[in-house]
Amino acid sequence: MMNVIYKLKNNLKLGQTVNGFVKVGKRETGSTLVEFAFASIILLGITFGMVDFGLILYTRNAVQLAAQEGAREGIAVEEDGSLRYTDIEERVKDKLILLDPAKADITVNLVGGDTVQVEVDYPIEFVTPVGDVIKMLSSASNEWAHGWDINAVATMVIH
Repeated sequence: MMNVIYKLKNNLKLGQTVNGFVKVGKRETGSTLVEFAFASIILLGITFGMVDFGLILYTRNAVQLAAQEGAREGIAVEEDGSLRYTDIEERVKDKLILLDPAKADITVNLVGGDTVQVEVDYPIEFVTPVGDVIKMLSSASNEWAHGWDINAVATMVIH
């Protein structure tokens, strides 16, 4: 059996097929490693992009929900018609689930005397190297180099 395999290996020419298999010549050794390196860079880039995109999407939804809950808390005013600013801010911070409430910039306004407006700004932080690559490729004047903020505004009318 070994004799047959040895004869087949030595009698085949570069690129000749035996039972559907192509004999690989010495010039193609290591090409698999190079192909894997190129493919893994692309696959890792896609995976990192999906993770960061999912985090950004979650952060946007959580910040929007927190602003809405803050506005909902704001329509319950004091007897003298004043807003309970600390209660509104606490409600917003409670709704920033899985996010750091200390990083949120919360602004509460009474607009026109009968409308509560709650604005929440939250900075985005990347968890994969994608953000570092964007910062590295961006120029210093580019807004991407300084990070992004997610902004959500919710408005409710006091009845």
